[in-house]
Amino acid sequence: MDGRYYVHSYRRRLVVFSEYHGLYTRKIVGWYIDTRMTKELVIKALQRALNSEKPTGRMIHHSDRGS
Repeated sequence: MDGRYYVHSYRRRLVVFSEYHGLYTRKIVGWYIDTRMTKELVIKALQRALNSEKPTGRMIHHSDRGS
């Protein structure tokens, strides 16, 4: 899975969108939206991705660390 986040302004409010997608399918498998960029935002998106895909065995997690 690959993790990314996006920051947008909507009606003068900050909106942060965190998403995870499968490396091969490029399908979004987990996401979460909040008004602040926190570790909980990323953890909730990752939990949704894991619940959606239910990986068996080993998994690779890639993140660009906000660059």
